[in-house]
Amino acid sequence: MTADQLRALIPPDWRAAIDGMLADSVFQDLAVRLRAEQRDVFPVREQWFRALCETPLAAVRAVIIGQDPYPMKGQAEGLAFSVPDGVRPVPPSLTRILNEARLVATIAPGRTSLVPWAGRGVLLLNTALTVPKGNAGGHIKIGWQPVTDAILRAVASQCRPVVFMAWGTHARAAVKRAGIVDGQHHIVSASVHPMERRGSFIASNPFGCVNDRLFRLGLEPIDWSLGR
Repeated sequence: MTADQLRALIPPDWRAAIDGMLADSVFQDLAVRLRAEQRDVFPVREQWFRALCETPLAAVRAVIIGQDPYPMKGQAEGLAFSVPDGVRPVPPSLTRILNEARLVATIAPGRTSLVPWAGRGVLLLNTALTVPKGNAGGHIKIGWQPVTDAILRAVASQCRPVVFMAWGTHARAAVKRAGIVDGQHHIVSASVHPMERRGSFIASNPFGCVNDRLFRLGLEPIDWSLGR
């Protein structure tokens, strides 16, 4: 894979927004690292930028920031925290997220893919867009960070308020690097990661809290339902 081939996977609207923020060497170095990887990589290449394909820049209303894709075969589908419907076992972090969503929305049995959220303007973005099989965090330092940071800055540059849901250390650091501050035009909903051992994510109702803040701004709440 070359740098041009890697860049070509990015939808045109997003590519136009971030190209000016990144030196050519960013994609060149990242392509070299990915080409050198001998292990199986998830998700498949065509889904590396799926989050951007499912949610055009002009449609983004919220961003949920994850660390990297799930590292087991059949789980990663290019959207942070999302796995295809029917995949078992369901990752524990996703189970906790769906349990919180059930506090404000209907989550149909068996629904685990978050594609419907992406279609409603929720950008499901990992800070690293690939992972080696069985090695969570294995691609965090190979060069994805400048790319995903640029994506966050592109969203933050929009004139409308956007919600940034930052769960965990990696997500909060990404928001900070992008210069996004709660209450300064945008909403930042920060918390521990869903798998934090102390469990303070549980019953924190992040989706309800975000919708309350959108309502107070006179904006339409986000529909967090999945299926019927």
